[in-house]
Amino acid sequence: MRNAGRNVVSSHRGLTRLFYNAMGGLYDTLYHRLIRGYVDSAQTLMEDLVREGDWVLDVGCGTGLLSYLAAPRAGRVVGVDLSVGMLQKARRKRRSEQPVFFVNGDALRLPIEAKFDCCVSAFMLVMLPRELRWKTIAEMERLLKPGGRIAFLTSREEFGAQWESAEEWREGLKSLGFTQVRVIEKGDVFLNVVALKPAEGGVESRFMSTASLVHEDEEDLSALGEGVPALVS
Repeated sequence: MRNAGRNVVSSHRGLTRLFYNAMGGLYDTLYHRLIRGYVDSAQTLMEDLVREGDWVLDVGCGTGLLSYLAAPRAGRVVGVDLSVGMLQKARRKRRSEQPVFFVNGDALRLPIEAKFDCCVSAFMLVMLPRELRWKTIAEMERLLKPGGRIAFLTSREEFGAQWESAEEWREGLKSLGFTQVRVIEKGDVFLNVVALKPAEGGVESRFMSTASLVHEDEEDLSALGEGVPALVS
């Protein structure tokens, strides 16, 4: 049974990678132009969340929307995504002075050991089976400093059974030990979800990760320069 569960996770990860590798060139057009309010909601979330000098982790970063919105204030931004195609698109946007780096990796076992002031994600969790979503959030929490903030850009429950309700967000994050959970409606479609990790003690991870570490693009690791030992296990 354990091997069967691993096979399901591996199969889902492979299909997700193939889909988004193919979508890399079209993603910005589809989401940024056709879905009204997406960029505005993302910008509001980053403006409210990121403070001067923060280290920000963007999980399921895609083509880098949240990463680049965080960059003007952040001390460093690290985006992680399973899809090489999406990361290629994200890298092409990067200007040399921006403190933004991208790493190919699995959200269920993030290939980083640094601690961050903020962990963020936009529309990544919905691509996972429900039973893996809170495991992924627990993995994000592992890299969050005590007193750090976690945030998600997602959609309202009314737009499909695959979306968590506001109450599910509140209960789920509180069950992991987060406090000051806020679920904010943005227009007719989007939810911005923000919570705080306690400053003392932190949240003990309640889940064992079953996914493998993915390192398909070593160029990103070398691009982190002297920060590699601190950032990557």
